[in-house]
Amino acid sequence: MHQTVLAEAFDPERFFDGRYVEAPILTIRYLGDDYDFPVYAIALYKGCHDADAEGDRSCRDRLQARMIRAPYDGEPERPRWRGTRLLEDLHTRGVSSRKELLKALDDGAVEWLEADLATCPAALNHARSTDELRWFGEPLIQEPSDEIAIIMHFDTIDVRFRPNYFTDFRYQGHVGDGLPSGWADAFAKSLESCWKPATATRPWRRAVAKPTGDK
Repeated sequence: MHQTVLAEAFDPERFFDGRYVEAPILTIRYLGDDYDFPVYAIALYKGCHDADAEGDRSCRDRLQARMIRAPYDGEPERPRWRGTRLLEDLHTRGVSSRKELLKALDDGAVEWLEADLATCPAALNHARSTDELRWFGEPLIQEPSDEIAIIMHFDTIDVRFRPNYFTDFRYQGHVGDGLPSGWADAFAKSLESCWKPATATRPWRRAVAKPTGDK
């Protein structure tokens, strides 16, 4: 069930219908534990949407974020608990088919939110710091060392940054300071006070994301 939930609701490539550019400039997906529990997914889109008025040029540089998040009463001690709570809720609802899952999602099983960075200065300032990121978490050549790092059942973040037509950065790994994963989680936190309920079409009611050329 959780793989179906990830595919239907937590695919950030499906969060926007862009008029001129199909893909979001930034996508983030946070998965808890090595079971890939669904925690949250964020897409940041720059430009106009299909729903914007034809001829409206004021939306060309707009930065808008949308998020799907597993709900939780308060702040969980571990982010992955959002995912486990969501799956428990779907089990309690008796969800056993795709049709039942979509209905549960429509009925509020997840949070569907959006924010405009123009009215969210903390997030806008954080977005300006992407040039400080390093996209390699480990050196290609390891120097001899006696240090051993063991991380068990760690949460992972998948970050994809497409600043222009010619560049596509991607990082997947644990949440680490100075890495795109740590930056992405901090970006999510900077948006926290700016989220509002989204009125756009829910991702699971959109068409499947168009191919992006990935193999």
